[in-house]
Amino acid sequence: LAQMFRNFNSTDYFNGSPKEQLACLNRAVEYVQLTEDLETRFMAAVKRMKQGSIYAVPAMETVAKWAEENRLHMVHLFTVNDLNHLYRGGRISRTTAVVGSMLNIKPVLHVDNDGKLTAIGKVRGRKKSLQELVKLMDEKIGSYPANIFISHGDCEEDANYVAEKVKEKYQINTIIMNQVGATIGAHSGPGTMALFFVGDER
Repeated sequence: LAQMFRNFNSTDYFNGSPKEQLACLNRAVEYVQLTEDLETRFMAAVKRMKQGSIYAVPAMETVAKWAEENRLHMVHLFTVNDLNHLYRGGRISRTTAVVGSMLNIKPVLHVDNDGKLTAIGKVRGRKKSLQELVKLMDEKIGSYPANIFISHGDCEEDANYVAEKVKEKYQINTIIMNQVGATIGAHSGPGTMALFFVGDER
């Protein structure tokens, strides 16, 4: 956790007033949600901590070691419902956004080993894009236990659809569902759907 929060200023939490401490905790939550990679690693670390003593140094070292060893096994799959947000964020050209919207093209993206968001496919139609996320999960999860994170941009019905499709395929241990943070949402827009899990490969 110290490695994950190395760039976060926690001075107010340790030295500030109760109000400043609360504000610092709120900033910490936003910090964890800056990238889905960080959020997924953080939740995995918290789960590992709960399995042991959170006060024991060996347990903390075990969590840090596990997080570092498995960081390239954190799989992040995304799709968006509106290409114009990707255009405004500079990720696609205006022509691509216009033509893609006319043809109802939905991109499928992931975070690569360098931490960059890249396209790995495209389909026509919203429902197919959601199904493609589950299909890719089936290809990438391998032998890892199915502990699933789903984040959505104000499209809970679609998130529940993805969750049900995942449950049909796997004996689920955990599904954690929430909305994307403000930073991600500003770039991807309403209708963003993201599926996270630990797998054999990104």
